[in-house]
Amino acid sequence: MNGGSGVAGSVFMSAQASAENWALNFNCNMTPTIQNKDWGSQAVTQYTFGSCIDKQTVRYSLVEGAGHSTDFGENVDLYGVIWSIFTSTDADLPARNVKILFLGDSYTIGESVCNTCSFPEQLKSSLEVEYSE
Repeated sequence: MNGGSGVAGSVFMSAQASAENWALNFNCNMTPTIQNKDWGSQAVTQYTFGSCIDKQTVRYSLVEGAGHSTDFGENVDLYGVIWSIFTSTDADLPARNVKILFLGDSYTIGESVCNTCSFPEQLKSSLEVEYSE
């Protein structure tokens, strides 16, 4: 979340700096809309940069105190929450034409986990099962 040094000498931008970089490159309004939400027992602050070229939106969500967990309790369907973010856009693009950039820790990028165990692969599999035609 805060950025810093990674493996093999890589340096990661913070979540905020990364989102701002994407927003800048899509010529978005650089003042994000901020919403406070709850995902189960976790408080979430969601930042959305709008008015971008090609009706793009740049959004990032900070889940306070989640650490390395994606378990927010029995009543939270994390994949459903993520899918609702994509389908809530005003863009004229089909909802299934989704591009996701995952930034994060070793679980996110899949370091030291099986090929299907990383969060992006789990999300992809879940969405394919749920929304395939």
